[in-house]
Amino acid sequence: MTLAYSYIRFSRPEQMRGDSLRRQLEKARAWAAERGLVLDDSLRDLGVSAYRGKQRTEGALSRFLELVNNGKIPRGSYLIVESLDRVSREKVREIQPFFLHLINAGITIVTLADGQEYSAERIDKDSSSLFISLIVMTRAHEESRIKSQRISEAWSNKRARAAQKVVTGRVPAWLTVVVKDGVKVIQEVPERVRVVKRIFAESIAGRGKYVICRDLNAGSGKEPAFQAEAWQPSYIKKLLGNRSVLGEFQAYRRDEQGIRVPAGDPIPNYYPVVINEVTFHRANAARERRTHAGGRHGETKIPLLQGIVRCAACGARMALLNKGERGGRSYTCSDRRRGIHCHNERNWPVAQVEDIVVAHLGSQALGDVTEPEPMQEGPSHADLELLIEAETAAQQNLLDLVMEGHAAAKERYRSSEAKLKVLRTQLATTRKAQRRQASEPSWAERRARFDSIRSQLADAGNGDRELRTAMAQEIRGLLEKVLLGPTQVSYVRRKAMIMAGIAAPRGVVTIFDDDPRHLAMLADEDANRPSEDQGDVTRLSLGGRRGPGVG
Repeated sequence: MTLAYSYIRFSRPEQMRGDSLRRQLEKARAWAAERGLVLDDSLRDLGVSAYRGKQRTEGALSRFLELVNNGKIPRGSYLIVESLDRVSREKVREIQPFFLHLINAGITIVTLADGQEYSAERIDKDSSSLFISLIVMTRAHEESRIKSQRISEAWSNKRARAAQKVVTGRVPAWLTVVVKDGVKVIQEVPERVRVVKRIFAESIAGRGKYVICRDLNAGSGKEPAFQAEAWQPSYIKKLLGNRSVLGEFQAYRRDEQGIRVPAGDPIPNYYPVVINEVTFHRANAARERRTHAGGRHGETKIPLLQGIVRCAACGARMALLNKGERGGRSYTCSDRRRGIHCHNERNWPVAQVEDIVVAHLGSQALGDVTEPEPMQEGPSHADLELLIEAETAAQQNLLDLVMEGHAAAKERYRSSEAKLKVLRTQLATTRKAQRRQASEPSWAERRARFDSIRSQLADAGNGDRELRTAMAQEIRGLLEKVLLGPTQVSYVRRKAMIMAGIAAPRGVVTIFDDDPRHLAMLADEDANRPSEDQGDVTRLSLGGRRGPGVG
C-alpha cells in the first residue's frame, strides 16, 4: 500500500487563527484522494520559520527524514507540500542536498501550488525539473532574506526613535503601556514595582532566591506572581540581572544561525527607573557571593563560613561533618576524607572557627578601615577607548586596500576585526567593574554593618537564622577564603585594606595558631614585654584554643 505524507508548515503562531492550516490540509487530502492514496497528515511545524532550517534539523521534517533513513517509510512514498518554500527557505546550497537525499531515497516530492512532482525517475529523464526546483528554492530564500532585512531596518529605525517614542507594546512585567493625549507612554504598575524593590532589598540582606520565593508564595508576605501561578527561583534570578529595572532598553535580533543577540547598544532611560545603580549592583554582588556558599541546611544553624572554607595544606574544600548533639559539627579536609593524601588531619569545630573569625573581624585592634588607592590591572577605561578608536581607523584603511584587491589585506582585516572584538569585550568588562565598584559599600560601611549584625546576634541569640544569614553574607563580602590548617586559622581578604595606617597586603593573614611551639614563643615574648606595651595588631589577633563567642 502506497502512503502519502502531508507536511504542513507556517512561520508565525498567529497564522493558526487564519486559513493557512485549513488550506494546506484540504489541498493535500484532495490530491491523495484523487490518487487513491492513504494520507498521513501528522507532519506539522506550526509557527516554525524555515529561513534558518530549524524545521529540517529539529522539527517534524527532521523526524520524517529519520524515518526515511531507518527504512520505516518505504521507497515509493510521497511527501506532499503546498510549495517548496514550505519545506525550506534556506540558502540553495543548504537545502538542495536535503531535497536530493529524499529523492534518492525513493521519495516523490509533490508541490501542489505548481503541480510539480520531483522523483528520481523524472529528474533522470528530464533534468529541467531540477532547474525548476532550484529557481523556486532561490526565490523562496530571497523573499525571506529581503523580508528579514526590511524587518531589521524597521527595528533599527524604531531603536533610533526609541528615546522619544514607545517602540513596542511589550514591556517588563512591572510596567504597562497607556495612551495619554493620543501618545503611548510607559508607566509603572505600583504594586508590582513594590515587589521588585522588595526582591532587590531581600537579596542585599542575604536572602537567596529559594527563600525569597518561599516568602512571596506563602505567609503574610504573599504576593501574586507576575507571569505564572507561583514565583519561581529562576524568575527571581532573571529579575535580579535584568537591567530594565535601571531604565535600559536592549533590542535583540537573530543572527544567521538563529541565535538571539543584542542589536545595538542599550538605550538608557527608555523605561521608568525603578531600581538605582547602587542597589542593582549590591543585590547582584550579594547573589554572586551566595553562589559560592554551601547548600541548604534545613533547621540547623546556618554555617557562617560555608563555601569559603579551604584546607590550608592542599587547598581542597573543607567538608562539613555533623556528628549530632554530642559530637557537634566540624570541618575536615574533603580530600583526606575521600582518601586522597593530605597531612591536615585536624577536625575543626565549626563554632570554634566561627568564633575566631567573627571576633577577629570585629576586634577594635583592627583600627579604622579605610579604602586604599585603587590598583589598576591592565589598560584603563580611557586607554581601551583610545585603542578601539585607533584600531577602527586602521581597519578602515585595510578595508580600502581590500576593496582595491590587495590579497594580504584580507587576512590583516580579519585579524583587526578579532582584535577589535577582544578590545570591546574588555571595555564592556571594565565598564561593568567600574559601575560595580562605584556601588560597593566602603570598608567603613562594611565594618559598621558587621558590628551592627554582630551586636544583634548577641542580643537575639546565636541561632537566629535571618541574622546568621546576614552575617554569613557580610563575611563573604570581606573575605575571599578562610584557611584551616593543622594548627592555624588564616584568611585572605577580598580587597587590599589599610589597617591602623599600615597597608596590609592581599595575602594570607593568620589570626589563630595553637601550635605548642608558637604558644611557648608568645609566652616568652609576654615575659620580656614592658607592661605598658599593648602590642600590635598581629599580636592581639592571636588567641588560644578557643576563641571568644560571636556575641
